[in-house]
Amino acid sequence: MKVEEAVYHINVHRRKMDLTPVSINQRPSFSAPGKTTIEVKIGDTVANKSVSWGPIAAFLKGMLLAFEEKPAFIAAIGIESPYKGKRKIDWR
Repeated sequence: MKVEEAVYHINVHRRKMDLTPVSINQRPSFSAPGKTTIEVKIGDTVANKSVSWGPIAAFLKGMLLAFEEKPAFIAAIGIESPYKGKRKIDWR
């Protein structure tokens, strides 16, 4: 599952419950110059942030789990990084 799909499915459930939708935001990192910080926002509040997609994917997976009637099903879902296979390796 792509990040956009995960956010879409989360927001479908959140709209049914009349909750604020979730969004993904990217900005330059303040603590790690040259890197990008990825933020999961609920309205104007930052719910989670990281400079890598791993923690973001785990957070979104947890949000999906909250709406799933069969929790064992969620273990089979993998949320892919949007940059999977496109990352340049810095050998320095």
